[in-house]
Amino acid sequence: MDIKGFKHAVDTLKLYHRIKNDDLNVASYDDADDIIEELYVDLLPNLGIHEQMLTNETTFLIGRKGTGKSTIFARVQHTIRKEKKNLSVYINAKSVHELSKVSNISTDLRALEGVLNKEEIRRLLLLRNFLYAFEDSLLEELKYEKYGFFEKISNRFRDKKLQTCINELKKLIEEPELINISNAIHQQDTSTYTNEAINEIKVALQNSGVNYKGSLKHGNTQEKQTSNILARYFNMANIIDNLKKIIEICGRNKMYIFIDDFSELEKEDMISFVDAIISPLYHLAKDFINLKIACYPNRIYYGDLDIGKYKNIYIDIFHIYGKQNITALEKSAIDYTKRIINNRINYFCSSNVEDYFDTTRTSMEDYYKLLYYGSMNITRVLGHILHYCWLTNISQNKKINKQAIEEACEQYYLDYTKNYFDKSRYSKGIFDDKLDIFVQENLLEALIKEAQKNKIRLKNTDNSYFKDLDVVPTSHFMVSSELENLLGSLEFNGFIHKVNELASKGDSNSRKKNATNSIYAFDYGLTIHEKIKYGKPEDKDSKFYQQRAFDYTQLVLSTLMNNKKIICQECGKEFPIEELDILQRFKMKCDNCSNGICKIEYDRQLKQEVQAHIETAIWSPDELEIIYSIYLLSKNTKGDKVTATLIAQEIDRTHQFVARRCKELAEAGFVLRNGHTPFVYSLTEKAIETLKHMNLIS
Repeated sequence: MDIKGFKHAVDTLKLYHRIKNDDLNVASYDDADDIIEELYVDLLPNLGIHEQMLTNETTFLIGRKGTGKSTIFARVQHTIRKEKKNLSVYINAKSVHELSKVSNISTDLRALEGVLNKEEIRRLLLLRNFLYAFEDSLLEELKYEKYGFFEKISNRFRDKKLQTCINELKKLIEEPELINISNAIHQQDTSTYTNEAINEIKVALQNSGVNYKGSLKHGNTQEKQTSNILARYFNMANIIDNLKKIIEICGRNKMYIFIDDFSELEKEDMISFVDAIISPLYHLAKDFINLKIACYPNRIYYGDLDIGKYKNIYIDIFHIYGKQNITALEKSAIDYTKRIINNRINYFCSSNVEDYFDTTRTSMEDYYKLLYYGSMNITRVLGHILHYCWLTNISQNKKINKQAIEEACEQYYLDYTKNYFDKSRYSKGIFDDKLDIFVQENLLEALIKEAQKNKIRLKNTDNSYFKDLDVVPTSHFMVSSELENLLGSLEFNGFIHKVNELASKGDSNSRKKNATNSIYAFDYGLTIHEKIKYGKPEDKDSKFYQQRAFDYTQLVLSTLMNNKKIICQECGKEFPIEELDILQRFKMKCDNCSNGICKIEYDRQLKQEVQAHIETAIWSPDELEIIYSIYLLSKNTKGDKVTATLIAQEIDRTHQFVARRCKELAEAGFVLRNGHTPFVYSLTEKAIETLKHMNLIS
């Protein structure tokens, strides 16, 4: 049994970031680039996802956290370098976003502080930092000569023509038109041009009347003019012309721009980012630039991109495997789990995969099924589950058994999923956002209670699917597909997972002729913790999941109606909560009166409870995330020093961001900084007691 190899394999699975040299114990960029080809496991046969990402169109790669979007990007970039036909650039939007929060405004733009507010300044910094990141990534790619970027230009590091273009690009990025406006303000220039420019920038940064979810009327001239304002002040048209020259000089056909963690941007930042950067690249450079953007479901802003001329690729299990039935989905998903486990163990370990599992009572196929249930094809979750198994079994020279996996699934649920509500409850935040989180918690509790009641009640019914069972499995439930948006937050945060969609049996509650129901599964770790039996009996077919007793549509509606309502502020008309998605598409305009705008109104008692928590909160969400990760890392790692880098890997932040926050937390008496740079962090008794008070630890 190769204990170290198994740990290394598992650690690469649970990474929160794109695989780097340090993760693979390799010294050079070249070696890491080769290894990614060996470690990559595609969700589809014949590299199906990989091949779709290489098409000549703007593509949004959509999946929840941990589904492998960054790894897909890395693999596609490897192919681009290897084929020597195109250039590629990679930017992590989240890292750029964090930098904009902690960096100070440069001297050449400081005069803008007199005319723009703090948030507007930060948003301009975000856009400028993105262009800096783009410049750095492109220059790094041009230096990367293994695949011969310069073989057609005299094989030198750069010839004079390319160097000229690079210098022009640097100047365009580092000296935007925005600097001229700042200089004019500094010189107290009150000309019409300066005043108009300031007003234009302020309007563009306010993003007034834009639908964040991208369901606006695409192609509207006024919207395109608005989106071009910021682009103009950042020299985007000239930058695009320059990129075309660089592509031609390097003898390449196109440039692929990979933008990772796009949905980590805040709402207003996302809109500014798309309007100022993405939109010009899309409209002015679509013939020679391909945009590839990684994002989360329901957190996408398309701006004025043309409908039908970009592609959405979804990589969550339902969209990949669930178009037929649950049985087919499970077969494909289990196969993926098997392929990725075998791939990592074969690469990092000197032992076979069977050497790590106790097969005296449980077959390897059953282990793969259990690990699929626990991870739902979310690679990062699979890595964490196997890490717990390493801690409890492999590190002690014991093979993994069924109990170890089940305990690992439950522990992951307790450490990373369940505490989502407690962390939201006890941290600072926006009132409306926290209200909705409380509503989601109430909804989850209602769903769990119904499942717990049904596991006993249903066995006493006449239904042939239930009556011969001692305990009925109630891990799966149905709701009308019209309500999917209301369950989106629970699914995104890992409490439930969509696994199938089927035609409704004509329930009178649906207003649509071709109505469908969506089938969800509770998280496997949740079912273990809440003592809900998972799956279906082996002697029952998949129609087991479709029984009317599992239709929770009315339960969802009644629970939500008790917590929030949609009411027109003009005429007072109340709308059913299931019509929220439709209303949002029409900017919440009332269909009963001409001027009315509808708003969500929450239960008064709920609002009072949320307000009380906000007033007593002592940590921001980022601070609480860092403190809790220090606790988990101290508990779950053996011998690893808890540094800013390790914390950053755990919570998907930059180490600079973590180090700055830890310094502030140390000054407040919650964190100890031990030794010298890099500091090793631990929690004070004050922090431990606060976490206990929050019910985050026992």
